[in-house]
Amino acid sequence: MYHPVAGRQAHAGGPMKWLLVFSAICVFVAPAAPRVPATVSVNVSGEFVEGHPWYLSVNSAGDAEMTVFHRDKWVRHHFTVSDVQFGELDALLDEVMFFDLADEYGEDVADTSEAVLSVTQGNKHKSVKIKYLMNWVNSDRSKLRDPARVLRVFLLIRSWFSFEDAADVRPFYEQALQAAPSK
Repeated sequence: MYHPVAGRQAHAGGPMKWLLVFSAICVFVAPAAPRVPATVSVNVSGEFVEGHPWYLSVNSAGDAEMTVFHRDKWVRHHFTVSDVQFGELDALLDEVMFFDLADEYGEDVADTSEAVLSVTQGNKHKSVKIKYLMNWVNSDRSKLRDPARVLRVFLLIRSWFSFEDAADVRPFYEQALQAAPSK
């Protein structure tokens, strides 16, 4: 094998072999693409037996503020969303084709809760309202196929924090997700 720097033949098992292996590795190992900036907001409102309505706002730097409404005042909690958590969200948004979802799912039922999940990622934005889904759990599960996509995103975001004063609708959403038909 001809060595371009030495200008002579190089031993195939010597340094030239390792140079070729190293070069091949360098060609195929590319740095990870930078994360597309994203912001997230979630609003959960309604009547609750336990917990209170809440609003979550997360900026693209991962600074999160959870605001919980207690009777006549707002209580604020702060936390950070890591790059790993944002990476999981990015992957899930792609997997469920979040930006292609309808604007709302479920039925209007008095004295229940609803959630609005909004995501801006780069130049894409989508808000989805999640209304009452339990009628579909008990009657027409096929209607849960598309709402299951947004429920997965909601449940991932809800796993980022644990504040006891915030109403927790996860048991209902998990039940609807389990009842949804698979792809």
